[in-house]
Amino acid sequence: ILQTKLSQKMNPPQDAQTAQTSKTMNLVMPLMSIYICFIMPVCMGLYWIEQSVLGIIQEAILNRYYKTKLDAEMAEFNEAQRRKDAELEAKRAETERLKAEGKTQVNANTSKKRLAAQERNAEEQRLAAIRAAERAERAARSRRRYLSYIAKIAGVIAGVLIIVFGSILIYRSSLLAVTSVTVSGVEHLTDQEVTQLAAVPDDSTLLRLDTEGICSRLEEHPWVQSASISRKFPHTITINVTERTPAAAVKINSKSIWVLSTDGAWLSSATKEDWKAYRRIVGVDTNMAAPVAGSEVADEGVLNALAIFDQASDRLNEQIKSISAASAVKTSLTLKGGVEVAFGVAEDMELKEADIWTLLDKHEGKISYINVRVPDRPTYRTSS
Repeated sequence: ILQTKLSQKMNPPQDAQTAQTSKTMNLVMPLMSIYICFIMPVCMGLYWIEQSVLGIIQEAILNRYYKTKLDAEMAEFNEAQRRKDAELEAKRAETERLKAEGKTQVNANTSKKRLAAQERNAEEQRLAAIRAAERAERAARSRRRYLSYIAKIAGVIAGVLIIVFGSILIYRSSLLAVTSVTVSGVEHLTDQEVTQLAAVPDDSTLLRLDTEGICSRLEEHPWVQSASISRKFPHTITINVTERTPAAAVKINSKSIWVLSTDGAWLSSATKEDWKAYRRIVGVDTNMAAPVAGSEVADEGVLNALAIFDQASDRLNEQIKSISAASAVKTSLTLKGGVEVAFGVAEDMELKEADIWTLLDKHEGKISYINVRVPDRPTYRTSS
């Protein structure tokens, strides 16, 4: 600030616009320098201070020496110009007085050509003076445009710097600290469980928020299919969770039942309520690997049963009590009426369903077994 004020005192601005721009920069730049000194290594601040002090000393010495010399030369020039102007004014006044008294005489030796030459010279001098004045005016206009251009550039730079450093300051500050976390989209999980899984760091702000890390931690949970974060200024974030949809409860053995999602992922051990609420898959291969929460099912029989649930019509799904999935080929359905349907692979679904409904309607209340593994040659068995 001191260096800028000293410079302006020694070399004052030429117009009001330049003075205003200098005043603005004199306020903005020191504040930016102070902030940069706080966030950068101390050596940069010491360097700037040293350069400013040396600049002040250098400018003071040079201005003191040269300003005195320049002032003396300018005073001498002004005095000589004043004397010259006074002499010219005296001669002009004397000439006017003689003309008024009628005492001027025309030199007989002065020819008409010489008079014409003098007139031409006078006209040329007049035109030269006009041209010089026009050049000076153009130069002044150019300088004003240049200074205006510089002022605009300086204003734009100052505005950009204010925005940039203001953004950095807000980004690094705790002005927008996260103090509230809300949860949406959960049914199986609780809000508290989601918040614990998210593990939002204590120093997080709405601008410095590790959304990728939070979502990654949430999506590691078997029940979470996807997660996203939304911000609500000034201090709230909302964790949006999309849970996996349970497709069926799979009976692994007499002691183990697992919930399976529609996208083929093992979710968790099933409760008695889950066994009652979800569709059932039973009779799986005894050599199937034990389920791991979050892993994808690999057994072909279970995958085939899942495909049947997915592709079957609503009418058939309503009638399925359970699906036995020893393998894909040996997959069979147990309907609510007690009819067993050897279904096989989840292919030709429309043909197989048509065979089932045709036989059930034709032998209503009598049929106990249907085989539609080969849909164009269905077989059945009636109860005795």
